[in-house]
Amino acid sequence: MSRELISFDGAEFLQASAPAPMSWALEGVVPRTGLTFVIGSPKSAKSVLTLTMALAISGGLRQLWNREVGLSGTVLIVQQEGSRESLHRRMTQIAGFYGIPLSFGAIRVVHREPLKLDDLSDQLALSELIAEIEPVLVLLDPLARLTRIRDENDAAGWGRVLDYLNDLAAERAVMVVHHSRKTLGGRIRATDARGSSALHAAVDATVCIWSEGDESRKVEVESRDGDGLTRFALKFAQRGSIATLAIPWAEATSPDGVIPNGVLLDELERAPGSTVPQLVGLLEGVLSDDSVRRRLKNLEALGLVRSEGKGGKGSTARWWRGTARGSDAEPEPYRRPLSTDAVPNL
Repeated sequence: MSRELISFDGAEFLQASAPAPMSWALEGVVPRTGLTFVIGSPKSAKSVLTLTMALAISGGLRQLWNREVGLSGTVLIVQQEGSRESLHRRMTQIAGFYGIPLSFGAIRVVHREPLKLDDLSDQLALSELIAEIEPVLVLLDPLARLTRIRDENDAAGWGRVLDYLNDLAAERAVMVVHHSRKTLGGRIRATDARGSSALHAAVDATVCIWSEGDESRKVEVESRDGDGLTRFALKFAQRGSIATLAIPWAEATSPDGVIPNGVLLDELERAPGSTVPQLVGLLEGVLSDDSVRRRLKNLEALGLVRSEGKGGKGSTARWWRGTARGSDAEPEPYRRPLSTDAVPNL
């Protein structure tokens, strides 16, 4: 017996209410549900870019890089490269820079497990973990270490992987880090992803990142249902023991949550022993007293600043960068063992 195909009336379809506009996990960059590829050449900071977005979502940030964060909740990070120490350092630096709270259970990490997305048993294992923890975002980094595909042009092999990824992305945001064909620098386009052309056709958004000099990065986003291309610049900011991607200071705007905490460290280095009201003045009122006080407490928990005097509102507590007043040594970053189950509350 032949199967009956289901059809619908085209005129009624077009006369129905217009579909809702795209909903974003990070405005103009990552859809709230769907599959996003992040591509770039080696050392272009793909992992820093995606980890920052993931931590912002897990920590409930309202804004990142002058863009609204439209999603919050548990994130699952599947990291297949680098050591645990390197991952811990990178996550701690990002959290310290942006004042992102790291809560028990908000971040789950799978680190260098023998996981292959073209293996049915591994697909089932990952799906079971996702069903258990119900993440709003899954980050997979990098795709090359998550498959057994050896022929980059194997359309059938990539098709099986993409079918699974799109199934995962039906109810959540899925970000996949992937390499581009270009390795010598210069602008990266969505079609530059390594592998079959099926990769480009299957995703809801492609985030391209490339270097322009040692510190600057350009980001360009092409989304299937978005309004054209999204472009913005980031700078790889290095401040003592804190390093991550940030918007250039000249482009920062006033809403709380946009100004990176690294700016407070800069001001404390220039004006050691400052009080909260003095720091607010140095920042020209961009942040409130309460915001500066809260950020300083977060940085103190990370071991990046210290205070003397009484705390609380209207306090005269003075703040220094580092752990010893007058010391020229760089502050030691906060250290606590990183669990594969959850990142502890800082």
